[in-house]
Amino acid sequence: MISTYPQPLTARLMPAALLVGYATLIGLTAAREAWIAFVALTALPIVWLFPVEASLGLFAFLVPFDTVAAIVQGGSGPGTTLNWYVGAISGLMLLVTGLRRRCLGRPPRAALWWTLLVLWASLTTLWAVDTNAAFQKIPSVVSLLLLYLAATSFRITRRELALVNHLAMLGGTSAAIYTIVEFWNGVGWGARASLFLGERATDPNMLAASLILPMALAIQGFLSSRTRLGRAIMGGSFVVMGLSLFLVMSRGGLIAAFVMIFVFLYRTRIDRRTIAILGIFALLIFAAPDLLFVRIGQALESRAQGRFDIWRAGLVVVQHYGLQGAGLENFRVAYWHYAGSAPVFRGYNRESHNTFLCVTGELGVVGLVVFTAALVSQLRFARDRTTTGSIPGALAHEAACWGILASALSWDLLWLKLFWIVFMLSGVGLRVQDEPALLPL
Repeated sequence: MISTYPQPLTARLMPAALLVGYATLIGLTAAREAWIAFVALTALPIVWLFPVEASLGLFAFLVPFDTVAAIVQGGSGPGTTLNWYVGAISGLMLLVTGLRRRCLGRPPRAALWWTLLVLWASLTTLWAVDTNAAFQKIPSVVSLLLLYLAATSFRITRRELALVNHLAMLGGTSAAIYTIVEFWNGVGWGARASLFLGERATDPNMLAASLILPMALAIQGFLSSRTRLGRAIMGGSFVVMGLSLFLVMSRGGLIAAFVMIFVFLYRTRIDRRTIAILGIFALLIFAAPDLLFVRIGQALESRAQGRFDIWRAGLVVVQHYGLQGAGLENFRVAYWHYAGSAPVFRGYNRESHNTFLCVTGELGVVGLVVFTAALVSQLRFARDRTTTGSIPGALAHEAACWGILASALSWDLLWLKLFWIVFMLSGVGLRVQDEPALLPL
């Protein structure tokens, strides 16, 4: 027989004393209006109980708000954003949680190529045209890689991954609703809808690209839901984000959305529900402003808003720096010297408006080869996950990969969080045996 002894009085009172002290500390931070400390303290229990969802899920939720959620203002726009700190904390939390739970594994093969790409990009700072611009970009580039490695090495449970997917979709839906309301109230990027917060605004093309992953998750939720309520919620979320996309009037974003939907059509073998999604998205065009049709009609006349000319001058940059590259974050600097090569002059300080062109101009042929290898490896891994059918949101992740690559043809997305979150989620793996999701650190 095992004898039991009553616990000492101090041991029984200790939890209550800690709880009272914790509540007092929260009250003091609120009384002194130390709101950052207040939010951190109130969020601590959630982080303790749900470390994966509170880290990676919050990061995914904030991606559409990344541009407007600035904490430190830089000289030419938002400096350090809220999601930069969330990403750094997320990577640390995933590593700590993985070590405690012993659920860190080998990341996908694509991680090797992404690591080589970042190493090569860092190396190009040695011969960059503007070394200061290159060195200032390195911390952001390295932090994205570290978060990717932490997320793809962590063996997540189905329940945790499903909640991260839902938070990503909720972030896109929230950004879309906010954008629609602001647009109806007369707030916009000229005549186009966008996301505003105070004096900060998100470029409409960036907002459109950030909605590709949440829309894909909403589609898969609609296709896989077994209840009418679930289908109604997922379908409603998709409609809201689709409407926002038409109001944003990003032609590249619309093409990316259609590419993403066609991946669903291909993988589901033209299922009737997928056809219904395509039909609903097509019907949303009747809610689009007339300016969208004007922009589509003027696409060739405006030479894709000057992109054709920028690309021509960008190819001259590639001819001069194609082997070793002009250096990380140096496409604008190199373009300055060859802007006159464009058939129509579009200014000096211009972005590439094409991810592949930017990679070749900044990182050279070596960078382009490594970047292409990373994409191919990542897409193969995403396809294999979709084929197994056991990972929540796998098809949405694969479709979002193709959609974001379509967006990359008309914008430089490589070092943006909206690009990396798609490949992070498409690269995560499940544990061999699912464990309870609600484990403390």
